[in-house]
Amino acid sequence: MARPILQLDGVTLHTMEGYTVLEDATWELARGAKLRVKGPSSHGTTAFLRLCAGLIHPQSGQVHLEGEPLSPYRFSHPFLDRGGLAWVPQDGGLLVNQTLLVNVALPLRFVRGLSKVEAEKRALEWLERVGLSSLAQRRPHAMPPQERWMGALARSAASGAELWLVDPPQGGLSPALRQKTQELLDSVTGDPTITVLLVEDGPWLTDPPRDWIQLAEGSLSTGSTP
Repeated sequence: MARPILQLDGVTLHTMEGYTVLEDATWELARGAKLRVKGPSSHGTTAFLRLCAGLIHPQSGQVHLEGEPLSPYRFSHPFLDRGGLAWVPQDGGLLVNQTLLVNVALPLRFVRGLSKVEAEKRALEWLERVGLSSLAQRRPHAMPPQERWMGALARSAASGAELWLVDPPQGGLSPALRQKTQELLDSVTGDPTITVLLVEDGPWLTDPPRDWIQLAEGSLSTGSTP
């Protein structure tokens, strides 16, 4: 039996604001699964994705990526070190002191081992695909929030990551950017080798995953839309 790509073992997670996201939750995410993350609070769904990415840690219990625990006391993790995770937060999460092109190219250089020239060439190809090539030399602070988020999508796609955690941007997207988003995410959800957790918050896919995970009052449940 294949090992799950992500596991929660007895996880309790409370946000700093006192919201209970999970209470003693145990759950496994199969490799290749595509799930919509639903919940009454966007704050809770965002915290859940941050937990899965190892950016925050539970009050109790353990999160595992490919069987290896995530820990605040562990500065290296084999899944993360090899570029297995694509994290797309609401604000894009780009390095503010680097251009958009460099942001997309960095994982290709330092994780995939490409040369600077080859990495930036491939990064520019992905920026063209999402309609951002004209912004390649801008830094994130000089870009609208939606374009920063699209840049994070391009970075994730270029990196060849295996697990995508996608938190849609606040404020929505223009029709042109929405179309580019749909095209890219449709290709990701259509790839059986990629695992996806996507917060359900807008028309980000032309054919959304049927399977979902529901967060409510500390509990976690799963289901499928007929």
